[in-house]
Amino acid sequence: MSLESGSTWLEDHLQRQPKLLGIDSDYYVKLDAEDQELLQRLSDWPIEKLLLRSTRDLRAFDSIKEYFDYCLHYKRYMFFKGRPKTSNIYPDNVHSMYSHKLDLIWHSHILFTKEYRDFYQEVFGAFVDHIPFHGRRETPRNPNREQWRSEYKQAFGELPPDFNPKLYERPPCG
Repeated sequence: MSLESGSTWLEDHLQRQPKLLGIDSDYYVKLDAEDQELLQRLSDWPIEKLLLRSTRDLRAFDSIKEYFDYCLHYKRYMFFKGRPKTSNIYPDNVHSMYSHKLDLIWHSHILFTKEYRDFYQEVFGAFVDHIPFHGRRETPRNPNREQWRSEYKQAFGELPPDFNPKLYERPPCG
C-alpha cells in the first residue's frame, strides 16, 4: 500500500466522503437536534489524517480505499456508541465489535492517546472506555445484536464487509 501521492490525495478523498457519514435521509429526519449535531461532529472529524501516521495496521487492508472505507464505518460505529438514546439497544452502553478490520481502526486510534482522549471530549463531551476482549465470554456482551444490525442498516444501508455478529464470542469451555 503506497501513499506516494501524499496529502493531496488524502484531501481529495476527504472531500469525496459522503456527507453526514452517508446516513439515510429518512433516518436522519427522525433524529433530534442533539443526534444531528453528533453526526455532524463525527462526519467532520478527520480520523483518516491521524491514523495515516501509523502504518502498523495498514497491512491488514487490501488498499487505501478499503482502509478509508473502514474509517467511515468506524465513525458510523462511534455514532451508535456515543448516542445516549441507544441505551435500550446497548445495555450499559456496551457495544460488541462485529468487524475485525473496524477493530484494527479503533485500536490504531487508541494508540494516539492524547488525540483519542481529545476526540471523545470534543465529539461526545466525555471519555468512552475501551473494554478489551480476552478470548472468552460466558454471555454475549450485546444480547441485542440483531437490533444493532437492523438499526445500522437503516441508518447507513450497509454493514462493514467483514461483519460477523459472533466475532468476539467463544463458546464456554468444558
